[in-house]
Amino acid sequence: MDKMQIIYPAFALIILTLFAYVKSRLMLNKYIASGELRFNQIKTYSGNLPEEFEQSRQHLKNLFELPVLFYLLIAILFSSNHLDLIDIILAWMFVATRYIHSYIRFKTNHVPHRAIFFVLGLLILIVSWTKIIIMGL
Repeated sequence: MDKMQIIYPAFALIILTLFAYVKSRLMLNKYIASGELRFNQIKTYSGNLPEEFEQSRQHLKNLFELPVLFYLLIAILFSSNHLDLIDIILAWMFVATRYIHSYIRFKTNHVPHRAIFFVLGLLILIVSWTKIIIMGL
């Protein structure tokens, strides 16, 4: 199996993370320009922050939490000689859960719906890591 197949899901998640960063940065600029935020608030993220901005900031932070385990998994799978189709499918499934989670967060931010996709992504990672541990590299 071509090892590059496991890298593509990581690229897709990187694109989502960059999109979230740009969206958050544009929102920050908008709130600074309108006077709703001051630079000293950003220094410590203190005071009343606009809910939309705080939500965007929290979303960006989330993309540097659980996905870190995903990126490590991808690096291990890429460097191993035991990559198979199941690994690639699980990787794409994890990325899909992150995209859906992000979509919900950007659109409605309905926590019960968001939680479903967060937990589903977590379970996919657990299965992927368990597969590596049981099957070995």
